[in-house]
Amino acid sequence: MVNSSRYSAPIGTPERRVRADQRRRQKRYFVDREGTLRNPAEGDIAIRVIDISLTGLRVTLPCRLKPQTEVEIEFEGAVLKGVVRHCQCLGAAAFTAGIWLPECDPSKPETLDPHHLRVLRDGTELEERRNNPNPILL
Repeated sequence: MVNSSRYSAPIGTPERRVRADQRRRQKRYFVDREGTLRNPAEGDIAIRVIDISLTGLRVTLPCRLKPQTEVEIEFEGAVLKGVVRHCQCLGAAAFTAGIWLPECDPSKPETLDPHHLRVLRDGTELEERRNNPNPILL
């Protein structure tokens, strides 16, 4: 069990996950949209955007991406440039990646893609989804 002075709870415990949520700068919203991820090394990759915020998104994809890889995400009419922050294996040929969108600055509305904003508006806040026993009904 690893316990450092920065965190009061061990990795993987519910208390630790709550702290991670509290550190977020932007609210995340659940979405389920198909898209394409482009990067020079892998080419075009079919993805699913599973959650989104003003400054980032989380996707599922069939291959691992290295952190700090620059990518372009296209979905629902939006084309967003991002940087892979992390990528984790979910199972055989299934990964999830966090993508930071450095060009999206919430304090400068002109940097926000209107399609990106529409998807945000249509999403369900993740906290609402966690509290609903049947998220299909949202």
